[in-house]
Amino acid sequence: MNRLRIGLIGPGAIGETHARAIRALDDTVLSAIAGGTPEQIAACQNGKDVPAFATTEAMLANAGIDAVVVCTPSGAHHDVALAAIEAGRHVLVEKPLCVDPAEAASLVRAAERSQLTCGVVSQRRLEPQHQAIKTLLDTGRLGQPRLIEAAIHWYRSDPTMRRSRGAAKPSMAAARCSTRAFTIST
Repeated sequence: MNRLRIGLIGPGAIGETHARAIRALDDTVLSAIAGGTPEQIAACQNGKDVPAFATTEAMLANAGIDAVVVCTPSGAHHDVALAAIEAGRHVLVEKPLCVDPAEAASLVRAAERSQLTCGVVSQRRLEPQHQAIKTLLDTGRLGQPRLIEAAIHWYRSDPTMRRSRGAAKPSMAAARCSTRAFTIST
């Protein structure tokens, strides 16, 4: 059986969650890790011999991987995801796709040009309340939607939303766009 070889970029808290999910699937294997502290890397390796790289660039150049999961701080998603696409890898990005809508659009265009998949995690769309709304929409019980707006009641501190080069970016536009798109999708 050919297993999908996945590289993990950003082995912090959410990266460890993704590493566990990758290990739990029969047809995927965690094949490389980029970035992080020795403790974060060890937690994601979970006792396995998974190669670790100091940078995304080193992992993309030297690891035998088919796809990457981007689990870096939100403001750093664009650059590493684009590097992965340009290196010919499929990409799954922890939400939000990007904190800047123009950067998100550039990832979509790059993936389309390269005929690669670039997706964003949106597990909330599978929650019962969102599935109920989708059913109401699909059956026409709510009529023809003209506008869907969602309020997101959580706070992300500035360090979470910063790029690694230190420039803070506003995040609500991208968060609202991705929430609207995925809340009603299948």
